[in-house]
Amino acid sequence: MQKYRLDIPNISCEHCSKAIEDALSAIDGVQAVSVDIPDKYADATFDEADVSLDKIEDILKDIGYEVEKKTMMTPGVGV
Repeated sequence: MQKYRLDIPNISCEHCSKAIEDALSAIDGVQAVSVDIPDKYADATFDEADVSLDKIEDILKDIGYEVEKKTMMTPGVGV
């Protein structure tokens, strides 16, 4: 299981948050998604055996959101 923080500069409202959460949650292998509107990022936890980070980025791009930066989150270390 991997968790990534995805910086998405064009997150601006609840609609953006819901669109991202709905799109990523629909992908097989994605276990959890949370979006922070003020800080403009989404955290995604997923099983790399089922889905790749590239696929997640492609889905976001398809719905109009470009990932500016990706940061792998280390279990047990707060970010």
